Amino acid sequence: MAELSPRELSFVGLEGRDQYISYVAIWEYMRERGIYDTDAGRRRARRCRCTEPPDTSFAIEPNQLWCWDISHLLTYTPGEFFYLYAIEDWVSRKAVGWNLSESLASSEVPTVWDKAIVAEGLMGMPRCLWPVAMSDRGTQMRSRGTRRYFKLWDIDQLFGRPRTPNDNPEIEALFATLKTRPFYPGRFESFEEALRWCERFFDWYNNRHHHRALGFLTPAQRHSGEHVRILEERRRQKEQSMARRREYHAARA
Repeated sequence: MAELSPRELSFVGLEGRDQYISYVAIWEYMRERGIYDTDAGRRRARRCRCTEPPDTSFAIEPNQLWCWDISHLLTYTPGEFFYLYAIEDWVSRKAVGWNLSESLASSEVPTVWDKAIVAEGLMGMPRCLWPVAMSDRGTQMRSRGTRRYFKLWDIDQLFGRPRTPNDNPEIEALFATLKTRPFYPGRFESFEEALRWCERFFDWYNNRHHHRALGFLTPAQRHSGEHVRILEERRRQKEQSMARRREYHAARA
């Protein structure tokens, strides 16, 4: 639990041990003992000279770069959320893995990444061919537990610049698409309801959503390589249609 913030520790105490301790009291206790120095954290942030965006030019095929993030899903209970962890392929835009949880903690990260690695059949591939992990600089992304997990699997981490969500736009767009879908409830009555919604959404997103950034291919088509045949077929159909149109107008002239 060393990587948890005072707010997270307060939540863990209430959820796991049924004992509530104010996060302010935890923060004061940690600060008095030099465990949690918020001023030092702010000084480090001000000294950051990360002016260049992360280099993603190496990602030209699926499974070379995976971007990931966490989004809050509202409930009808004030202050309570469900947390959607999602991983999206940078090139194909396919959601290669996702997990819904009632907990916002770095301990949830291995769950969603394990699901994605297994689903994409990477276990039998050399580690050098595994994707790089792209994320923002959130607490769960930079925690000791998360770094330890990626180091165990030899997965390199790539971070966006502080306070620059545009460095990781694909995953932000994924969450925006989810929350602007028709009939998105806005809030969920139960965890089961939210889980069913996410299952339907990701099935639609990967297999039936014709993504504008992909030339109106589905992410699954781009990810599998089927896009080559589909684009060629579209090109052929367009040429035939234009030829018929020219013949029609020539006959009327």
